[in-house]
Amino acid sequence: MVASDTDRAGEERRREGRDESDALPFTVEIVDRAAGERVLGRAASASLARAIFSAASTEYPQARVLLKRGSETILDSDTAG
Repeated sequence: MVASDTDRAGEERRREGRDESDALPFTVEIVDRAAGERVLGRAASASLARAIFSAASTEYPQARVLLKRGSETILDSDTAG
């Protein structure tokens, strides 16, 4: 079996004590009262994260969508204008 570049990069991060959140610090989550929070996407840059947030907000208009960096909420569809 041949390891892909993605597999090698992930293994390197684990050896160095880094995890996926280091490489992709932004998350877009959907909040469901029954199921809790579910990660819809991760991004390395704020601009890509905002695009994912916008698409998720359009796709799930009745749901609460959050854009976060770590534990900090950057955008919340409940308060976004």
